[in-house]
Amino acid sequence: MTNKKTRLAHRMQRPVLSDVLPFEVPASFNNRHFFHLIAKYKMRLQDNHLVWQSSDDRVDVFARLICGDNDSTVTSHTRWQFGKLLHIRQIEVLTHRRVTMPFQFQICHKSNSGRTLTVPHPLNQLAVAEFYNDHSDTIIYFAGLSDFSIRKPTEVARFSNFNDRLHEKLLNKEESGIEESGREYDQLGSFFVYKQYSNIFKFFESYSYHRAEKRFNAMAQIDVSKCFDSIYTHSLPWAVHGKRSVKDGLTDSKTTFGGKFDALLQNINQNETNGIVIGPEFSRIFAEIILQSVDTQLEKRLRDKHELLHKVDYRIFRYVDDYFIFFDSSTNLETITENLKYFLSEVKLHINDAKTIIYEKPIITGITIAKNQIASLLAESLRAENKDVEPVLADDEKNGDESEHSSCQKVSFHCKIDSNRLIIEYKSILKITGVSYLNVSNYAFSVIEKRTDEILSCYARAEPGYRTEKTLISSLTSLMEFSFFLYSASPRVNLSIRLARTITVICKSIRDLCIGQESRHHFFKYVHDNASDQLKKNRSLEFKEIENLYLLTALRELGRNYWIDEDVLRQHMLIKIDSENENQYYRDEYLGYFSITVSLLYMGSKRKYAKLRSFVEMQAVEKIETREKYRYRDAEVLMLAIDMLAYPHLSASARSRICAVYDLDAGDLTKLKDLSESWFTTWNRGSLLEELDAKRSREVY
Repeated sequence: MTNKKTRLAHRMQRPVLSDVLPFEVPASFNNRHFFHLIAKYKMRLQDNHLVWQSSDDRVDVFARLICGDNDSTVTSHTRWQFGKLLHIRQIEVLTHRRVTMPFQFQICHKSNSGRTLTVPHPLNQLAVAEFYNDHSDTIIYFAGLSDFSIRKPTEVARFSNFNDRLHEKLLNKEESGIEESGREYDQLGSFFVYKQYSNIFKFFESYSYHRAEKRFNAMAQIDVSKCFDSIYTHSLPWAVHGKRSVKDGLTDSKTTFGGKFDALLQNINQNETNGIVIGPEFSRIFAEIILQSVDTQLEKRLRDKHELLHKVDYRIFRYVDDYFIFFDSSTNLETITENLKYFLSEVKLHINDAKTIIYEKPIITGITIAKNQIASLLAESLRAENKDVEPVLADDEKNGDESEHSSCQKVSFHCKIDSNRLIIEYKSILKITGVSYLNVSNYAFSVIEKRTDEILSCYARAEPGYRTEKTLISSLTSLMEFSFFLYSASPRVNLSIRLARTITVICKSIRDLCIGQESRHHFFKYVHDNASDQLKKNRSLEFKEIENLYLLTALRELGRNYWIDEDVLRQHMLIKIDSENENQYYRDEYLGYFSITVSLLYMGSKRKYAKLRSFVEMQAVEKIETREKYRYRDAEVLMLAIDMLAYPHLSASARSRICAVYDLDAGDLTKLKDLSESWFTTWNRGSLLEELDAKRSREVY
């Protein structure tokens, strides 16, 4: 595929697009509209003011909402800059209003447990962007001190690189010739460029890993226990400036880089000092700087006190909060481990001894063995090919020069996938290697995505007379059977994203390739039934909400003939029927933000969902009203309110009640609508495939 390279602009606002949201948010939720607004009006959080450029008051309403005060005075002035007259507007942001309540949601993490991820308040998203703008060079410096770290920011990204989408290339679609505003940001991965490895499995396959394996006899894998949950925010000033100097001059430290980063993380998380928010990239940078300090102190202590030299007597690689220690002597390992524990304890972190694993030569993990065997299995089982076919010549052509007919050479399409055999052999690999589904499913899905592209491309290249719809649909259905098997064994957000993208790519390609209605129905019905089964299976597990919402979003791509029944959707959302009034719905707790927005997006304006849509809408309104006291500080409530006001099917009564909570009049609503048709939820049913493609540029670390 063609590699595209686009120079990035809007450096001051870019972190809002790349570094403040968890990877795992639904495809319909993003910061793209928010980013375009703040980039267009040059909105920034400077000192104690929110500042933007506008010659009128069109942005004032939105600015007041995110600043947390609808009565704040907006002041304005003008100034000349580079020959242009700038109209500057600003609003004061009181210090206590920076302390906000982030929106937190659960995802499935390990077996039947969840992990809490965080979306910061929009105001503090701007604060992160401003901090990056002021301190990007300092971040790069303090993240580059350790020789152990193999995932660290090394420079500010200047270009966005991405590949042409499969369905556009294999079908030879003509380009529209129109470059959409902001399109270059569809594939933006992160604000910084990271070295050396964006994924831990790349490290296991690297030259550095293999060289260390040849040099040393054994390797220890050590995990920092609950790193992000345990981090003490004051540890960062300690790491940067020294613990004693910070404690001796605490007031002065608050004005330093470390003190400001500490304050930022506290503001985002309601002034909490124990633990930092999980999910956004800036949290990993915060942890990285602290662990860099641990690394440098450890290396110095081992060199000066124990006469152990890095890369000579031992070799350490650290990927985020995982340490990989290569060694020859168990005595050396014990010395390294004891000192590592000491320096981690100094920043209130600890080693999870239960997760420590020792590998003797040959140093190879069960995961690596399983991946290699899975790669071979999938390469053999998921294969499509084009074969040359002898051209059929008329009698009067047979005696002519064969070279005259070489251009008539045609290719056929061949593909056969035995899903039952594939599943059995896949399970056998896991059983033999002792590896769980969780450890290798993401890799297997990445191969499935590539093989899907190859199958569709091979079919598109074959001549119509030398390919059959039956072969294609049979192969794709078997591919989906294996995909749903993998997903059901270990539902995770990253797998949901890959499954949803595979479904979406196939659905669009089937339509573009003009596959017949009967064949199309066979595939669509199979996907519908399997996705519906997963929704029924997982509806009672709250921490699988996001995973299920991706399936719901993917189901939307099947079209109107494959809408799921209202009762299935209702039951999935744990909405019950009142025993005394069967026309009345109720729920034990309010629906979450994402469940509300994704379900409303799925239902659209379809009449069959009128009753359920009305109930979900009221859930949103009542949730906002119940939290009225925190309507500005609570990120979930504020973003939900702004999104609902942009919801195209919102009833007049619901709109009136939300406006009453925020004291908005008709003029305010008009200004919000003029600024953007969507905010954090994309209501215009944009391309799901584009949203999922954008996810691919952000690998789960």
